[in-house]
Amino acid sequence: MKTLFLLSLCGIAVLLLTAPPVAAASFSLSNVTYLPAPPLVPGGQQHVDAQFDLLPSATCFMYSANICSSFSPGTCPFYFLGPCTFYPGHELQLQTALLGARWTIQVVVDGHNSAMQTARGSAAFINSFLISYSSYHDVSLIITIDGTVPQGSGSQVMVLKIDEIDENNTIVPGNSVILIQPIAGMAATAVPTPLPTLSLALIPTSESKTQLPGFSCLAALAGVGLGMLFLRGRI
Repeated sequence: MKTLFLLSLCGIAVLLLTAPPVAAASFSLSNVTYLPAPPLVPGGQQHVDAQFDLLPSATCFMYSANICSSFSPGTCPFYFLGPCTFYPGHELQLQTALLGARWTIQVVVDGHNSAMQTARGSAAFINSFLISYSSYHDVSLIITIDGTVPQGSGSQVMVLKIDEIDENNTIVPGNSVILIQPIAGMAATAVPTPLPTLSLALIPTSESKTQLPGFSCLAALAGVGLGMLFLRGRI
C-alpha cells in the first residue's frame, strides 16, 4: 500500500510538471426569460430566469471519482488531468443592478437537480465544488433573480453579470457574460439629421426699361419722314 501511495505521488508530480497552463472555463447563455417583458419599468418588480451551460474547456487536476469511491473523503491519492466544466479553486461571481435582489441558483448535472443555494443583495457567489465535473458530465446553472428596477439609472439596467474569479480574487479575462435591458419611457438619444443647405438663385435686375416693339417702329418711321423733308428742302 505504501509503495502504491508513493507511485501515485510520483505520478502527481509528473502531471504537475507537464500540465498545460490553467485555462478558463467556458459558459454560454442557453435561455433567458423576463417577467414582465422588457423594457423594464423603473420602480417595478422584475423577475429573471437565466440558464447557462458550462462547457468542458478548463484543464483540471482533480480526484478520480471512480477510483476514489472506496477511500475516505480527502484521502484518495489518485488524480486525473483533463478537461472539466469548471476549474477547481475558482468561483463564479454573479452581480445585478436590481434593488433588493433575491437569488436562487440551481445546479443541474446530467439533467438532474443537484445543489441549490440562495442569496440576497447585489451579488452572489458559486463555489467551484458545486460545478467542477469531468467532461463526461453535462452541467448547467439556472439562475433566478427577483428585484426592483432602479429609478434614475439612465436608459438601461444591468440585469445580470457573471465573472469567473481565480484564487487571487481576480476576474479571469475573456470569460464574462452580461445581460442588459432598456428602461421603459426612455427615448433613445436622437441623432440630429443635417438639413440640406438651400441655395437661392439670384436673378439680376436690369435698370433699363424694355421698350415696346410698337414704340420703336413709330420712332423709326418719324425719323425717315424727317429725313425726306430735309432732302426735299435741299433740292
